[in-house]
Amino acid sequence: MCPGRAGKLESLRGRNPRFESRGIPSSQIRVKGQSPLVPFKVQTLMPADAHSLTEVHASSCYYSKLLRNLIVPFFTMRIVAHYKFVYHAFTMEIIRANVLGFCTGVQKAVDAAEKALDDAHDGRVFTLGPLIHNPVALKSLADRGLAVLSSDSLSVLTPRDTVLIRAHGVPPEVERALENKGCAVVNATCPRVTVSQQRAADYASRGYTVILAGDKNHGEVTGIAGYAEEALAASRSGGTFILVQNRIDAEKIFDKKDEWQKNDKNDSHDVVPLHAVLLSQTTFSPEEFAAIAEILKKKIPSIEIFNTICPATRQRQEALAKLCTQVDGVIVIGGRNSANTNRLFVTAKKLCAHAALIETPDEIPEEFYHLKKVGLTAGASTPESSIHAVEDKLRKQNTAGS
Repeated sequence: MCPGRAGKLESLRGRNPRFESRGIPSSQIRVKGQSPLVPFKVQTLMPADAHSLTEVHASSCYYSKLLRNLIVPFFTMRIVAHYKFVYHAFTMEIIRANVLGFCTGVQKAVDAAEKALDDAHDGRVFTLGPLIHNPVALKSLADRGLAVLSSDSLSVLTPRDTVLIRAHGVPPEVERALENKGCAVVNATCPRVTVSQQRAADYASRGYTVILAGDKNHGEVTGIAGYAEEALAASRSGGTFILVQNRIDAEKIFDKKDEWQKNDKNDSHDVVPLHAVLLSQTTFSPEEFAAIAEILKKKIPSIEIFNTICPATRQRQEALAKLCTQVDGVIVIGGRNSANTNRLFVTAKKLCAHAALIETPDEIPEEFYHLKKVGLTAGASTPESSIHAVEDKLRKQNTAGS
């Protein structure tokens, strides 16, 4: 035994006379240092029997190697496997609808606004009413200087200003009022809406009763009605214009005889018109339009029907229906004042257990962060940037939660 250890032993003996009382001679007492199996220092006194020391040392080595080579790796693998399982179990899958976001007409209007802002140097740039029904897209344009103008505030315009007619269109008298102000007018009306305006004016001028399926006070409906009513007034052909908002309106439409014109000397036609045409708001519900058409065909066998619903609306509805079969919940992204966005939300609620309508990522309901598969769709006036922002937040929150 080295002098240092002997001194330490004698010190221990001096402070612990109980070893002598146990019959353990000082010559058989050894000090063993730290055990490799214990993570903190501890000193142990044991008999110095050579066989015992060898056995203990061998045992210590055996268990140390067992711990290092078998037990620790085994439990490490189990822990890693467990957390991998937990991570994959809660990794969210985000699926986009095949068709979503800006339609052609809205994209045209936004492009026209951006060009007008780029070209404007001295004058201001206005849009007559909200350019599209999406607050996020409108804010982005407003930040660049686009202002919203109401039809009763045209007096503020100067010849240096530029005014955009929004995608929904406006009545013809409003267009003329803008031209009379001498300002630059950019017509960003959706091409499909323009076709409906012209068709309504044409049939009205020929004495037809023009029936429009649409939402009261919607900008597109107001514009189409303006074209039909102006043509009726100019032609004095005896036709009329009627708005129906749903199948209930279609059922009741003939209950008010004063809304219908006598089209023939035959008394049997004093309520039902001889000539009628049915048009639709481009963002109207396809199912509701089909129901209205069936009701009116029974009442007016000769009615001409034009399904003027934009294919973009139908395509988004069909894509949503398919999406709902693949996911646990659907988030509809778009403006709450958007007709087609709200109809997407109605469909989502019917077909999916979890459905939400949001305008910004901050509005994502908490429940969606706990779903395994989340579907995304968006109205025809929702920009790609809004869709990407929602998807990005879902992914980031899910990764943080995992």
